[in-house]
Amino acid sequence: MTDAIIAGIGAALSFAALHIVHEQFLLPHGLSCLCPPLGAVAVLLFCLPNAPASQPKAVIGGHIISGIIGKL
Repeated sequence: MTDAIIAGIGAALSFAALHIVHEQFLLPHGLSCLCPPLGAVAVLLFCLPNAPASQPKAVIGGHIISGIIGKL
């Protein structure tokens, strides 16, 4: 039960940080961000922290690779 509460708080803080970055830094420059990848990462990091896909190199590498592919 405690793990679920910590996971929920962590996910809520992550989404709040994304909202602040979006409102303060991206919108003034006419940029936007997508939230679906953050939802998937929140599940991995907060609910399955020991899974191989939750390791820092997998999460960061996945974002970098998908960002590069999205720019093509």
